[in-house]
Formats: sequence, structure tokens, C-alpha cells
Amino acid sequence: AIKDAGASAHYFSVDIRNKMEVQRIIDEVVSTQGPVKAIIHGAGVLEDRLIEDKTADQFQKVFDTKVGGLQNVLSAIDTNNLRHLILFSSVSGRMGNQGQSDYAMANEAINKMAQQFAAQTPTCRVLAINWGPWDGGMVTARLKREFQRRGVGLIPSELGTRQLVNEMRTGGQTPVEIVVGGTRLSIAKDITEKEPAIDDLSHAGNNLSLTFQRDIDLGTHPFLASHVIGGKPVVPLALMTEWFGHGALHENPGLLLQGLDDIRVLNGIKIEGSKKHVRLLAGRAQKSGETYEVPVELRDGVHSNVEIVHSKAKAILVDSLQPAPEYRIPDKLIQQPYNRPMAEVYEQILFHGPDLRGIQDITHLSNDGMIARLNLAPAPSEWVKEPLRNKWIADPLALDAAFQMATVWCFEEKGVVSLPSYCAAYRQYRSRFPNDGLTAILELDSAGSHKIRGSIIFLDSKGKVVARISGYEAIMDQTLYRAFKPEAA
Repeated sequence: AIKDAGASAHYFSVDIRNKMEVQRIIDEVVSTQGPVKAIIHGAGVLEDRLIEDKTADQFQKVFDTKVGGLQNVLSAIDTNNLRHLILFSSVSGRMGNQGQSDYAMANEAINKMAQQFAAQTPTCRVLAINWGPWDGGMVTARLKREFQRRGVGLIPSELGTRQLVNEMRTGGQTPVEIVVGGTRLSIAKDITEKEPAIDDLSHAGNNLSLTFQRDIDLGTHPFLASHVIGGKPVVPLALMTEWFGHGALHENPGLLLQGLDDIRVLNGIKIEGSKKHVRLLAGRAQKSGETYEVPVELRDGVHSNVEIVHSKAKAILVDSLQPAPEYRIPDKLIQQPYNRPMAEVYEQILFHGPDLRGIQDITHLSNDGMIARLNLAPAPSEWVKEPLRNKWIADPLALDAAFQMATVWCFEEKGVVSLPSYCAAYRQYRSRFPNDGLTAILELDSAGSHKIRGSIIFLDSKGKVVARISGYEAIMDQTLYRAFKPEAA
């Protein structure tokens, strides 16, 4: 099943208490597969006896397998690359269990190790699951009869596995320690079979899974104060594309984002009064030639039995980025210089505030397109209180500035402003945008009375292609200017 999903599985047998052997195996894995991005630590053994009958060796065997084993694994990897640390703990660590003093102590110890690691490594999703007994594994027939006698529900393997995946998908401010028991899962199964929950409704028919969810307002995303339309902060498409990239890569560690196809804006995300709760859903990566395709959608739940989809796209992932195409700025685009000062452009045409004034200057503008130099975005932490990553996947300020260029062109050539509505394809040829300057070229393919269509090419200081947007479309409307500049209406 793993192979059919486009990945590979490798198995190694080792005593996890042997630090040198653990290091040797992990070094072998890293050398062939790349850095460790996720760990599920499920090692455990039982030596159930009353305290008065338990030997020191039995205690060490139980305790060291969980606690020492976890320490050995963490010491063998570069934890800076880690995005998931999932520890299999036990309710015995929280509530105790007869004959399991050593097992209870070991599980409570890794609970607290999880808390400590989460505090020290905010970029990693850390979770200690205090499992109840499973219907299998360490639960022998004798133990199963004992749990049944005591009325303790067992966790079916299928439901337990599904619960593990659901917990790993959960993002945001979630507890490090949780307790999962068989009775609760059975109840949940009965409910969901009768009446799907919101997430189940949102996934129906398209096999999308929740990747992350966020509450969005000016407190969590203060830069949105620079993107106000009609008196309301609006999430820019450039940030949505960043979320799409993160959502696709989150479930596919080791791959790189080559780009996005079929980017559609269906409903703008407006912040009206209270926080807007948004969710990013992603499908399974499907191999297509040398690339992997991942459908992604941005939603905010079910309203009046209707699922609100704000935007959608198809992420294109690759093992290694394709080389950039050659590009030369067409002569027709450099015939007419543009002389309006940028302060006047932002004052009279664009609505963007200080954080999103991404156009340094516009050098040329004609019937066929325009050329401009762009600013780059600051670190994610300067825009967002709890960023998804420490570094941008693309550069949302550069992308938004390119969309601003199209608005300026529409105003100068058509007398109306515009907003982006669709991109047929976005391709990125580097893992990071350069820091030494960026030039964007807007080439128009067509311009009607209500819509323009064209391409946007991003070049570095040496004229090499960094990224490209093909099939860009923007909607022009006379009423938009009143929303851009309500004080001028």
C-alpha cells in the first residue's frame, strides 16, 4: 500500500536501548533517504508484577525501552528538520495500573519529555497519545479477558489507526498530551456512521484531508491591516498560494514545490468583526510522469448545509526542481518609460498599506505590458503571529506586487482597477526567492472590457528566471475603485 501511494518502506531490527546501533541505522537511513522529518515512537515491553516481586533488571528493561529508546533516537537525528514527534504513551502513566509501576513511570516520563520538546521546538508537531488498551499487540488473550471483566473498552486497530492520522493532521494550538480510549472511539464511530461531522462532509467525494486550520484576524495576521478593501481586511491571493504550498508539502516531506496549477479564487476571505476560521485541505499525492499532483482547497466550514470553498488549486511537487527556462525581455516592452512616482501610484491607484507596498518602481508601461522592480517579503514572523514555517516557500509580497502591477496596467490603459481571479499555472525554479533584487515583467495576451489575461515572469538581478505565472487573469470592474478608495468616492 505504501508503494502504491508512491513511497517506499524500509525495515530495520534493532534493540532501541543500544545507542550505537540506533545511531548506525539512522545514519544509514539519512544517507539514502534524506533527513528525518517525522518519528512515531511506539516501542514498549511489559514485565507486569507487583512492586514487591519486581527486580531491578525488569524495571530497567521496561523503563529504558521507552525513555532511553526515545533519547537514543532523538540524539541520532538533526531535530531541526523534525516536523512530527508522535509518542505512544499509555493511560497507565496518567491513572496507574496494577502490576505496572515501571510501565506507568516510563509513560509519564515520555509525556513530560514531549512537553519539554514541544516548548523547545515550536516548528515540530509534538504529541504524546495516552492510549487505552488496543485489541491486539501487547494485549494478550489473558489481558483482554481481564479488561472485559472490568468493563474497559478495547481500541479496534482500524479506528485507532484512523485516530492517530487525524491527530497528526491537526494543527494550531492543540494539547501535547491527549488520552484516547476504546469506548470513546466506538461512540464516535457510531455517530459518524449515522451523521457525518463537518470535516467528513467537507471531504465527501473528493478524498481531501485537513492539513491545518487557523483563526484569522488582525491580531494573528497584523499585516492584513495593509490589505483592506471596502473597509474590510481581505486575505490576499498571494498568501493563499503560500498556504497551498505548505498544505501540499506538509503531508509529503522530502518533495519540493515546483508550482501550482488551476489556481481559482471562488470567494474572498473577508475579516468581518470576529475571527475567520479557515481550513486548508489536501488530497493524496498522485504521480504524473516526473511530478506529483496534490489537490488543495481553502475552506471555512459548513454554513446552512453549504460548504464554503474560498479558493482551490493543484499543487505540483517534485523530487528536484526543474531548471528555469531561458527568457529575454521583448523589445516592445522597453519602448515607453513610466514616470508616475510610486508614492502617487499607491496614493491614487492602489489600496495597499505599508506592509504590502511591494513595487519599488515601475520602469516601463505600454499597451503590451509593463516592467517593475519588486520588494521581497520580510520573515514570516514579522507578518504572522504563529507562522506555519520559518521561511516562505515562495514570496507572498513579490507575488502580490505582481498582481498590483496588473491593477496599475488596467488603470493606466483601461481606466479601471482589477483584482486577480485565476492563474492557469505558477512555476518556481528555486527553493527560495533571491535576496539581491527581483524584476517582474507583465506580458499581456489579451485585454477586453472586463478581463485581462497574460503572463508574469520574475527575474533575478542577473536576468535569470526565478518563477513564472502563466494564464494570469484579473477582473476589471468600475465599482472596484470605490472599494479601493472609499474616501475618493
